[in-house]
Amino acid sequence: FVGSWWTKNKRNDLIKLDFALDEINDIEIIDFTNKSLLYSTSWLKMHGFKYEIEYVYNDNVSKNYVVNQNVKNEVKNPKEDTVKLTVSKGQMIVLPDINEMSQDELNKWIMDNNLKINYNESYSEDVPSGDIIDSNLEKGEIIEVGDTLNVTISKGKLEMIKLTTLTDFYIWADQNKVNYDISYEYSNEIKKDNIQAMKDKNALA
Repeated sequence: FVGSWWTKNKRNDLIKLDFALDEINDIEIIDFTNKSLLYSTSWLKMHGFKYEIEYVYNDNVSKNYVVNQNVKNEVKNPKEDTVKLTVSKGQMIVLPDINEMSQDELNKWIMDNNLKINYNESYSEDVPSGDIIDSNLEKGEIIEVGDTLNVTISKGKLEMIKLTTLTDFYIWADQNKVNYDISYEYSNEIKKDNIQAMKDKNALA
């Protein structure tokens, strides 16, 4: 089976397996504590049990592993009994004031709490270079293991560079998301499409 499957299918193709259920007799429910949700629900399905899932935060049991169940090591009838699983959402994590953290401190906190982080950079007239401008989450929000924090870091003020041609200016402005207004004047000294003057050099935001 395995050899022929790999020659005809791709790795990400859905594998559908059909199992024969046991006869509907009383069955002893095993202890799922600290077992994965996938294993636990597969076992229950295989033996014909219906189940319900409740998620809770837990500091001691890994995310998506069973914390507790309503029946264990008891004989039950699949036709009559429903198994209720309490499953861990992982540790409850409260987001601190990340604006008070250095980037190194933030990275360590992210790693210690098994989170993910995406950094973006943007120029800012008000926020010093290296400081946080904003993020997708706010101080005090509850997040879960594996969640992603998106943070925008300041690149400081955008400094005007020396530009000669209009094409160079277009490229520079688009790269730095600068709003601009262009006017044309006749000149006997400056070639066409070369820049004669730049007004409001500090108005770059």
